[in-house]
Amino acid sequence: MDTKVDMWFTDGSGINNCFGAGVYGPGENHRESIPIGGDCTVFMAEMLAILRCAELILTKGTNCRKIYICTDSRAALLALAGATTESYLVWDCMLALEELCGKNKVTLVWVPGHQGIPGNEIADSLAREGASKAPHSREVGVPFTMGKNFIRDSINKQHKARWENLKSCRQAKFLMKDINGNRTKELLTLNRQKLRMGIGLLTGHSPILKAHLFNIRLADRKECRLCGEEKEDSIHILCQCPALARKRFRIWGQSFLKSQELDKTRVVELISLVENSGLSTHHPV
Repeated sequence: MDTKVDMWFTDGSGINNCFGAGVYGPGENHRESIPIGGDCTVFMAEMLAILRCAELILTKGTNCRKIYICTDSRAALLALAGATTESYLVWDCMLALEELCGKNKVTLVWVPGHQGIPGNEIADSLAREGASKAPHSREVGVPFTMGKNFIRDSINKQHKARWENLKSCRQAKFLMKDINGNRTKELLTLNRQKLRMGIGLLTGHSPILKAHLFNIRLADRKECRLCGEEKEDSIHILCQCPALARKRFRIWGQSFLKSQELDKTRVVELISLVENSGLSTHHPV
């Protein structure tokens, strides 16, 4: 091998949401295993490995040499070849490589992973070793997308826990057990009249329901005006009222339903069940 040529191998690895980077220099048998921890990606681990390799060579004051940095990550090479980047890690790596190119000829080389190439296999084992250890400090920032997803999931968990522990909203809980983003989007597309009717049916607080009017003392009876069998609330009208069995069958293919079966139902279908059924116009007394 040309004495003025330096070969380096870098790799990144992820195991059970723990990540590590590896750097191997066969010329001086330099082996470095870098624990990264969680909240990372394999791409970031690969990029950190290249950055550490470049920084290591810079600290040695290397100059006038041909330097080959080998990686099996096409994604990392494509990111470094781009004109711009939104990643601080990629940007730091670009700057380190640019500084290294000031006194050396640097070439990034793609090598196929897990093909028995000794240098790559050693770098891979160093990366996996890093992934198995806890880091002493945070090596890389949290990716924007991962951070956004973490915040969203955390808010959803808090929202769900608060909803499940709420003592009120009995009828609404029967029809809305979980967070449903699609239903939210649908509600936002409805006009004011349909939106009012849809929310009223989902919560049970609707002026077309006698049970609600009875509760707020605007009606002296709460029995269903269609069948006279049970109180006229959302669950009865949407799921159980025999007077609406045929209409229910036309919409959902079932004459009678359990409340949980409507959890994912479109709001416009709930509205269509009560429209033109004699409920749209209420009589307080």
